[in-house]
Amino acid sequence: ALREVVGFDEDPGEVLREAIGVHRWALDELRRAASSADNSSAKVGAIRSRVATSKDLVDLLARAGVIPATPDRWRDERDLHQIARSMLAAVERFERRAASASLRHEEGDEMWEAAVEVRRVFESLIGLEPPDASSFPEAAGAAA
Repeated sequence: ALREVVGFDEDPGEVLREAIGVHRWALDELRRAASSADNSSAKVGAIRSRVATSKDLVDLLARAGVIPATPDRWRDERDLHQIARSMLAAVERFERRAASASLRHEEGDEMWEAAVEVRRVFESLIGLEPPDASSFPEAAGAAA
C-alpha cells in the first residue's frame, strides 16, 4: 500500500484528530488574541486569521469525509435524513398497527420481510445501528 511506499506508518485517524486539535487550538488562541489586541489592526488581523483557520478546519473535515464537501451536499444530506426519519416513522406505525392487529410474522411473509428491510435501510440512512430481528414487533408477537 501507499503507506509502506512513502514510509507513513501513523494511524490516519490519529493524524486527523491531531490536525483537528491543532485547528481548534489555533482558533482559541486567535480568539484570545482578538480579545486582547491593543490596537484595531491587530484585532482585525486576529479575526481574519481566525476566520481563515475556521475555513481550513471545515475544508479538512470535508476532505476527510467527516462532513459534506459542499453546501448542496449539506442540504441534500439534511433532506435525505429527514426523508429517512419520516419513512422510518411510517414503518414503525405499520409495525405497531400490525402488532396490535395480532398479525404474525411467518417465514417467507413478503410484507414483514419488506418492512424489516425498509426499516434497516432507513435506519442506516439516518445513522442508527439496526436492532437485531428480535426487537421487531412481529418477533414479540410471535413469541406470545
